[in-house]
Formats: sequence, C-alpha cells, structure tokens
Amino acid sequence: MAPEVYPAHHPEAIVVCCSDARVPPTAVFDRPPGALFVVRVAGQVVGPEAIASIDYAVSALEVPLIIVLGHTDCGVAQAAVAGNTDWQLAPLVEPLEVLVENNPQVSVNEVVEANVIRIMSLLAGHNGLAGTAIRARTVAIRGGVYDLRTDLVSPVKTDTSDWY
Repeated sequence: MAPEVYPAHHPEAIVVCCSDARVPPTAVFDRPPGALFVVRVAGQVVGPEAIASIDYAVSALEVPLIIVLGHTDCGVAQAAVAGNTDWQLAPLVEPLEVLVENNPQVSVNEVVEANVIRIMSLLAGHNGLAGTAIRARTVAIRGGVYDLRTDLVSPVKTDTSDWY
C-alpha cells in the first residue's frame, strides 16, 4: 500500500477572526482551501492558545502576513456594549469591556474596530515569535472589518509605527 501524499502546507496569510459562521475567511478573501491559516475565536479574542497558533504559523510555516479581521454587528461586541458579562461570555467580553468603559457611548461597530486595533497592538508587542517578526518587519500585520451586509472588507486605519 502506497503512503498517502498530502499537499504542502504553505498558507499565504494568517487570519485571526471571529468564529461567526457568516464570516468564512476563504470566501471573504476569495482564497482556495489551504491558502489561509485561520485562527477563530468568538469576537476574535486572542488568548494563549491563539497566540501560540500564530507563533507556530509564523515560525514553522513562515507565513508572511497576519490579518486581524473583525465583522460588523459582532455578538461579543454587542454583549460588551450591553454590559452583558454573563459568566459564560466573560472570557470573551472582558477584553472588550475596557473599550466600552473608556467611551460609554461607543457603538458596537466602533468596538469591533477598536478591538481589531487592540489585537494588532497586542500581537505586535508580543514577546514571542510573531511579535518579534512583526517588529523586525519580516511579517506584516493588517486589520480590517468585514461588513455582513455588503460582503466588503474595510481596512482599519492605524499607525503601527508606534508599536515598534
């Protein structure tokens, strides 16, 4: 019996995004299966496991681009704006609460954009492989917000030069 041969694993980008089923990264970016290394958690909240996955993709797979992708009307952002820190949602909502506390009149979609920027900054400052590569400019990082109504991604405007 011949051994199975698998296609090479050389994704062109890491996409950190929400687990919302309406936001399929390969469809959003019109990429074939295998082209994206996708890290998905509701609200695109990144914890140790997500960061380790990103470090792995940067190091072992030499992925040159990280995209942090939020989306309009995110349920986690809605919970943060509504102050719903129900124990089940707490690990997802708590990182966004600070964004709401600093501006109580903030809209859900403003929280989504601010969270994308927060995650980009967190990754750029990370002491691991991904953060080191971002600061060395061997890995690029970009942010965007996917609009559920229009199917378009709007880039998040931020000056990343102060991150490194």
